[in-house]
Amino acid sequence: MQKFIKKLFTRLFLLAVIVASVGYFAFDFNLRDWYALYTGENNTSELDVSDQQNKEDEIEEDYDYEEEVFDDDDIEEDYDHEELDYADIDLQKEPGNRYWSVDSHARKCPDSCKVSISSLARYLESGADTDKKKARAIYVWLTDNVRYDDDGYNSGNYADASAEGVLNSGLAVCGGYANLYTALGEEMGLEIKTVSGFAKGYGFSQGIIEKKSNHAWNLIKINGTWTVYDATWGTGSGKNVNGKMKSSKKFTDKWFDMDPYAAIFSHYPENAGDAKVSNLISKEKYYNIKFSDEDAFELGFSPKKFYEKCSNDVSFEGPDCWTPDTYVEIRNAPSNKFLKKGDTY
Repeated sequence: MQKFIKKLFTRLFLLAVIVASVGYFAFDFNLRDWYALYTGENNTSELDVSDQQNKEDEIEEDYDYEEEVFDDDDIEEDYDHEELDYADIDLQKEPGNRYWSVDSHARKCPDSCKVSISSLARYLESGADTDKKKARAIYVWLTDNVRYDDDGYNSGNYADASAEGVLNSGLAVCGGYANLYTALGEEMGLEIKTVSGFAKGYGFSQGIIEKKSNHAWNLIKINGTWTVYDATWGTGSGKNVNGKMKSSKKFTDKWFDMDPYAAIFSHYPENAGDAKVSNLISKEKYYNIKFSDEDAFELGFSPKKFYEKCSNDVSFEGPDCWTPDTYVEIRNAPSNKFLKKGDTY
């Protein structure tokens, strides 16, 4: 009987060990605790205590991490984001480029057509059947084939700015761009002219009045209306790098066929007749106008109304604007930068 009990007890013990082992892997149950319960001995070593403490620290660190991820501010931000249901907004695609065939033709101009102004004009004109398309072809070709003369600008030793000189070198500052634009335009029968004046471009400082003109651009008359064309600014922009101007090419058609009332905020001509706006402001007022965000006009704000506001108050500031990824147009909105409580707009 005693043998039977001892044998049974041994089997039960082995079964308990197996169960404890399975529990150790499935539920992280510590077999040594089981043994301690059975034998009454405490075999936990100093290393075990350290391991246990490390586990507790890891658990605490994980807990802190979770607390950091799901803090109140983040939850509130996520909630606010979810509140914006973009499915309810009917976004329109940006309008297609109506000049895409003209642009493509201009950019594919072979080198054999660049040997003279007349041969280049004939090629560009072959892909344009209206005066506006001719002007577009020249604009795109210039922005694609002429680089800004950084070295000339920084040293004052400019490359040949004549139309033929720019065509040969592929380098120019604003005067060279404008001269070649005029030469090609005249060759293609456009009513075009080069304009010199004062631009709020690289190096501009609010309120500082320049005494000598610092920029050149073009005017083209199409269907009885003069508009502004600036291939230099259409080519890219410049920034200060270690005290010198460094340009970067990035095409924009913002300066193709621009309303004179929009251009006048950054292009003030030496000859008042080249402004093509009514009641031209003084050069002093031009340099003190605070408004300079021409993106507002691309969104639909009226350049002429903004010009009238600035003519009466140089401190007028329009709204901050940016170009979204969709096509939008402002139909009716306050033009003030800041809205006063209690006022009606």
